[in-house]
Order: sequence, then structure tokens, then C-alpha cells
Amino acid sequence: MFRLADVLSGDTCFDNLPQTLPALLGDAYLYNKNRCFKHIRDAALSCKYTYVEDNEPLSRAYHTFPLMHLSQILEARRIPYVSNVGVLKDATTRSPDLRISSHLLMTGVKRNYLLHESAHAVAHAMLPHTGAGVALCQLPRAADQFIVRSILEESFANTVERVGFGLAKSSMHQLLYAFNSYIPFQQPQVGALCEAIAQFGFGTVFAMGYLLHYASNWPPQAITSADLQRWLDKLAPQGGDRCAQLLRAGGFHVNPKFRDETTPAYFALHGYEDAFARLSVDGVQGGQDSMVLECATVFAGIAEHGLESAQFSIAHQAQTN
Repeated sequence: MFRLADVLSGDTCFDNLPQTLPALLGDAYLYNKNRCFKHIRDAALSCKYTYVEDNEPLSRAYHTFPLMHLSQILEARRIPYVSNVGVLKDATTRSPDLRISSHLLMTGVKRNYLLHESAHAVAHAMLPHTGAGVALCQLPRAADQFIVRSILEESFANTVERVGFGLAKSSMHQLLYAFNSYIPFQQPQVGALCEAIAQFGFGTVFAMGYLLHYASNWPPQAITSADLQRWLDKLAPQGGDRCAQLLRAGGFHVNPKFRDETTPAYFALHGYEDAFARLSVDGVQGGQDSMVLECATVFAGIAEHGLESAQFSIAHQAQTN
């Protein structure tokens, strides 16, 4: 059980910076305490995305059916949120010592998932400027380009959310991170993740976790175990198997129901149901290895060091090619 006033004080302990959203529970705390959260927020703002309250048609539509409106959010560069701090402060005014369970907080209060959506936004903005973006444009069909790009971006959002949990050491940090994430806190998974970061470093863990998420976002027949092993070996030839073992224990995979139900529905909404079914059987033809490995490396740099490191990496690759 948590005293609600103490949970709210997690944000008020920090000065409200222009990058944070005071109306969102946990936003200022996470920006100051979790470098992965901070780097993704800074990168989204640098990519000219803005955060808007739920008071316009696109925002209301997004909160009603997010799956249908993700593409519009990304193109408009407007990420919607719902304020929740005000009503929680009202509750503490009525009952200053009110104590609530983490379950009640997670299920009884309107939550936001800005870390996940911001990661989508950053990947969407940065991908065209990478070699992977160039390779995407060389795929023969527009449908294939859209599908592969969407899965590359989704895998970044999955990995950001998962890896950021490894930086949450205190119970308050874990509570507020889970409140702002699709991923629930599970101690065995976080323990395996922390062990992997301690042994192999944040950057390697992120890049390998990205590969695992990318592979699991596709139906099993689309990417073979040999494909995935080849990518992991190229990325981390020393100790890679042990790192991958820890990350699998740490939850670096997509929920099969999401993969089998949500993903096909998303592509069907865009008219690409048949194309996704074809790619799910035949796989991506041409350039997938280089695309996935470059995304793993560039996106790991953004999460660990911020957008400037990724821009440097991209510029360096352009000079050497």
C-alpha cells in the first residue's frame, strides 16, 4: 500500500522543467530519475513532436481506439495525453492520509503511455535518415515498406519500455515507471535484466533486446532461429548467448496475442492484410540483415546517450560509405 500524497510528492520533489508534463503522474520524476525516459522525451521534442491534452478530435479518437490512429499521430507530430494529477490531488484534499494499492492505482486511474508513443515518434522521425531507411525504400512494394518500417519502429518502442525498467531501483521508481508503461513490474524479469546490464552494459543489452523484439514481432515462420542467431552473433560475438538467455528471462519478447491479433489488425486497417500474410510466410526479401542491425545500433545509442549520439553515428556512416 502506498500513501497517495507520497506518490504525488515524487513529482513535486523536482522543479518542473519545460520538457516535463506536470499534469501527468510520474512524468517529472521519471524525467529526472530515468535516463532512458529522459533521452526519449528529449529526442521526441528535438524531432518537433508536441504533447497535447485530450481536448481535440484526433486526441479523443486516439484514446478511443489507439491502434487505428497511431499513423495520424505520428504524421501530425502530436502525442496526446490525459491529465491525471488534478483528480489525485483532489483525493488527497478529501483524505490527506489516503492509502491505495498499486493494483488500484494501475486499474482505477487513467494512465498514459507517453514513453511508448514517444519512442514510436523518435523511430519514425529518425529512420528515414539512416541506412536502414534507405534500404527500406528499396523494397519493391510500398506495402512491404510500410509493414517493415512499422515493425522496426514498434520494436524500438517495445525495447525502450523494457530496458528502462532496469534503471528503476526504488519501489517508487518501479511504481511510477509501471504506471506510465504497458509493461507490468515483475521482479524476476527485472532481476534478469539488471544482471544483463551489469554484465554486458546498457548499450549491448538494448541492441540485443531490440533484435529479440524485432524477431518476436513477426510470426515464427517469418524469421528463423538461424536468422536471429546470425544477428545476435554479429552484434555480440563474445558472450552473446548468455546475454540473450538473460534477456529472454527478462521478458524481451512480444506477447503472442499482440503479435497474432493486434499486429494483423493494424495492417488490415491500412489495407495491407494480404501483404502482411505474404511477408509472414515468405519473410522480407533483401536487405533485412543490414536494416535490423543498423537499427539496433542506432536506436541503442539514442536510448543510452540521447539523440546527438545517433546523429553523430548516422553522419559518420554517411561519410564512410
